[in-house]
Amino acid sequence: MDKSVSVIIPVFNASRTLERCLASVFAATYKNYEVVVVDDASADDSVSIAGRFPCRLLRQKENRGPAAARNLGAREAKGEILFFIDSDTEMFPETMETAVKTLSRPDIDAVVGVYAKEPLNKGFFPAYYCLLKHLSFTGQRLQRHLVFASHCAAIKRDAFFDVGGFKDFPWGMDIENEDLGRRLLVKYNIVMNADLQVKHHFAGFRKLLYIFNNRTYWWVKFFLKYKKFEPTLTTKSVGLATVAGPAAFIMFLCALAFVKTPVFWLGFILFFGLFLTGFLKFFAFVAREKGFLFGLSSFFATWFFSFIISYAAARAFLGNILFFNRRENECY
Repeated sequence: MDKSVSVIIPVFNASRTLERCLASVFAATYKNYEVVVVDDASADDSVSIAGRFPCRLLRQKENRGPAAARNLGAREAKGEILFFIDSDTEMFPETMETAVKTLSRPDIDAVVGVYAKEPLNKGFFPAYYCLLKHLSFTGQRLQRHLVFASHCAAIKRDAFFDVGGFKDFPWGMDIENEDLGRRLLVKYNIVMNADLQVKHHFAGFRKLLYIFNNRTYWWVKFFLKYKKFEPTLTTKSVGLATVAGPAAFIMFLCALAFVKTPVFWLGFILFFGLFLTGFLKFFAFVAREKGFLFGLSSFFATWFFSFIISYAAARAFLGNILFFNRRENECY
């Protein structure tokens, strides 16, 4: 099992989180590894922080995004296994060993990890998003996966370079993980292993608005190309429940405006039931973990974010139907 590993960490203005990230990597129980930090033209103290650790530091002259940084790190890496993590994550001591053990199987070429249950930062929205992500991936042990989720993902070196690595999309197109996953699956096998975990800093409310809006927009455009749901989080049932959230609200408003028309109340009950059914497992999970009030707050947060996600999805669908933004489609 003694394969050499290159841990590749893209860094951009990560001075608040990089030191703890690197400290966690160098505390790994697995010992046959190197650490490659790729600075993506940071304007803070990230470079000096990386210099305190025995890692290889590569520097890009201009900010090109995480995909380009990861590709540079991979080209310069020496390991038989490339292990990608983000600069705002922290490994557990056994994380690297779990990745190597998973990839020791000849039928597995890449493995994706999951987020631990507790975020690294405080606040309702980081805890909410962390639990949503964690529950979505819990129980997925060596299940085939479609996305090479580079916040915590390891891959055999030959497979990575055989498919050309990450595609360097224009800034803001957050689909490089989905794109690499689809290209890998033509010849190789990706699995998700819930035993492979990292802790993570999660977004607050304003950043979540951006994430749900921007990533949904690009994910839907990507979905329209491949016509395939994923086995975790962005599943068919979750998608239906998300769209049902704003539909239920619209039916409720119509029912109030047209009180003598019972069809709107029936519509409200139907869509609200779909919304509740789709997220009931999540609401029950967060209530068990954080208490009833947190669970109730998560219900309203999920309903609110369902409007943002549905709006972004509608923009993407409409753009494709009416042939808006053809240049966007040409990018992938």
